[in-house]
Amino acid sequence: MWDLIIRDAIHQLASPVLTKLMIAMSIVGASYITWPLTVVCVVLFYRAGNIRALGQLALSMPGALALEFTVKQIVRRPRPEPFFGYPLPHSYSFPSGHALFAVACFGMLATLVAPLIPTRIGRALLWTATILLVAAIGFSRVYLGVHYPSDVLGGYAIGLVWVWLAKKLWQRQ
Repeated sequence: MWDLIIRDAIHQLASPVLTKLMIAMSIVGASYITWPLTVVCVVLFYRAGNIRALGQLALSMPGALALEFTVKQIVRRPRPEPFFGYPLPHSYSFPSGHALFAVACFGMLATLVAPLIPTRIGRALLWTATILLVAAIGFSRVYLGVHYPSDVLGGYAIGLVWVWLAKKLWQRQ
C-alpha cells in the first residue's frame, strides 16, 4: 500500500531536530491554536467593519468541525502506530483534522487577507507562506506517525472544498 511506503520513507528522515520541529508544526495546527486564532481574527474583522470576511471565517471553522466529525464517523479508519512515543489521538484517522483545520483556518485567512495586500509580490509571499505552513502541518502528522498520507490528503481535499463552499455560501447572503 502506498500509504505505508510513503510513511516509512518519511520515517527514514527522522532526526532529533526534525522531530522537535514536527512536534512544533503539529502544535501550530492543533485546535487549541486554530480556534482561538479564528476567534481573534473574527473580532478583528468585526472591528474593521468587514462583515463579509467575518462571516466567511466564522462559517469556515464550525463547518470544518462538522465535516471532520461526520467523515471520521463514516469512515472509521483506525490510526497507525505512532512514532517517537507521540501520544495517539483518541479519534479516527481519516481525515486528518490538523490538515482540514489548517486549510479551513490558514487557507481561509489567506483568501480574506490577500485582496487587502496591494502588491503582487506581497500576495505571492502570503500564499507561499500559507501553503508551506499548511504543508508542514500535514507532513508533521505523517512524520509523527499519527496519520497515513491519505488521511492528510483527505483533510486537505475536504478543507479546500469547504473553504470554497463557505466563501460561495456567504457571498449569496
